[in-house]
Amino acid sequence: MPRYAGSRPGKRRCRPCSASTSDRYTADTTWSRRAESSTMNFEQAVNILLVDDRPENLLALESILGNLGHQLVMAHSGQAALKALLRQDFAVILLDVQMPGLDGFETAELIRGRERSQHTPIIFLTALDRSDARVFKGYSVGAVDFLFKPFMPEVLRSKVAVFVDLFRKTQEIQRHAEELELRVRERTSELTVANRTLRAEINERRRAEEALRYQLDLNRAITNNTAEALFMLDAEGRTTFMNPAAEQMFGWRQAELLGKVLHDHIHHRHPDGRTFPTAECPLGEVFRSGEALRNHEDLFVHRDGTYIPVYCSNVPIHVDGKVTGAVVSVNDITQRKRAEEERERLYREAQEAIQARDEFLSIASHELKTPLTALQLQLQMLLRSASKNGGAKLTPERLLQKLHLADQQTDRLAGLINDLLDVARIRTGRIEIRLEEVDLTEVVRDVLARFEEQITQAGCSVWLRAEAPLLAHWDRSRLEQVFTNLLSNAIKYGPGKPIEIWVNGDATTAELTVQDHGIGIAPEHLERIFVRFERAVSANHYGGLGLGLYIVRQIVEALGGTIRVTSELGHGSTFTVALPRSVAVAEAEIR
Repeated sequence: MPRYAGSRPGKRRCRPCSASTSDRYTADTTWSRRAESSTMNFEQAVNILLVDDRPENLLALESILGNLGHQLVMAHSGQAALKALLRQDFAVILLDVQMPGLDGFETAELIRGRERSQHTPIIFLTALDRSDARVFKGYSVGAVDFLFKPFMPEVLRSKVAVFVDLFRKTQEIQRHAEELELRVRERTSELTVANRTLRAEINERRRAEEALRYQLDLNRAITNNTAEALFMLDAEGRTTFMNPAAEQMFGWRQAELLGKVLHDHIHHRHPDGRTFPTAECPLGEVFRSGEALRNHEDLFVHRDGTYIPVYCSNVPIHVDGKVTGAVVSVNDITQRKRAEEERERLYREAQEAIQARDEFLSIASHELKTPLTALQLQLQMLLRSASKNGGAKLTPERLLQKLHLADQQTDRLAGLINDLLDVARIRTGRIEIRLEEVDLTEVVRDVLARFEEQITQAGCSVWLRAEAPLLAHWDRSRLEQVFTNLLSNAIKYGPGKPIEIWVNGDATTAELTVQDHGIGIAPEHLERIFVRFERAVSANHYGGLGLGLYIVRQIVEALGGTIRVTSELGHGSTFTVALPRSVAVAEAEIR
């Protein structure tokens, strides 16, 4: 096996930059050399940074990598490496872990902290600690690989070659991008010049034609620039003119409607499909009465068959006391109608939100008051017992019982408050997820042990089938919160009925299933139960704030999982939580 230390015989060694041979290995010194190669030219070489406080190790690395044909820059300390990174870029950094002053991990953190070098690959080299903790720390500070001395030179050269190739390809992409940007700028400049030339020609032609168009433009200026749709009709209701706004509003071109009765094209059908007779058309009344129709709200028909809500006016044209035609103006009020509908919708939603708020406050006040009242009663009973005969009748067993009941009520009150706090955190995107190695089976058994008395009081029996252990990196407290909610619901909605629990999984996914045989959930309520403050049953019969399953879903999704439910009304419900055993939690969700 090739040795790590030492250099090959006859190999020309590098000399320190701006330093004599005698002080080439002093602290904070870097030096570089061009490695010799017959297969690579100067332009293909890249920079490789070697960092080690032991000169013999640097010489060994030089010997191993010298024939790759790259610029080897050597640093005797972490400080020297950081200075080298200020001067130039590197394809890869070989960094010793054990160094005085800044060690390899600290140096790597500083390298990753600089924008220019934060993506430079780092390979840690060490001959001492091989523990998983040290390796994990190396990867956590940004290493792409971890090699233990002694190592095979071929392995090191191969790994370095991969990152050198990646560096070259990145530089090539950047070079092509710069060339493309230059070409785009050049082409843009050419197009700008051509555009200016073309614009000058157009302006010249426009000026030449302006005198010819002046009279026509003057006549059309008002009609062509108004936002209203304008039609001119003859005495028979036939179209003699329509402006561009009318064309755009109804989809017909002027040439298509000239000489045709306007009513037959934009007002000929009721919304229910019935024919709208011309004799009943309010627009035709102007020809019969000779009086103007103004601000009439109606529904006109687009060419594609859709209906347009409008305000319209029809003003007659009188010549010698006779109606010889009319001017019809139309305003599309679709946006106004939508705004009115949106205001109505928002008003309804606001009323529903106010109602939901009032209902929630009523429920919340009741739920919070219940444990407070019970707690107050227990304390009052303790005070009365203590005040009678100096507390002689207050035995330790009775005192312990009263304190236990009071503690249960404070736990219930704390749970309600925590649910409200979790909802506030979820709405602001600040749900806390703290990952650690957790045994899901152990979590289930611990929660069941805490609920043993409650399960007995409810007359339920629990059947558990679990694989042990089922390990992964999750948030233990959040998993307890999820299972506690599911188990509490199973007890609440299925008193006296059995509860079945499964914990199983494979290499990628873990599943927790809780099945009860209680009242069940109607199909139309299966999605509502996961909505904040929603419930499938009346709050008068079952307590709670309607937050439990909402919080469960948010926690499960924050852990990258899913929750699903199947239920049959009157026969119970089954909730299944699926969690990935390799959790990727979004950074914004971790606080």
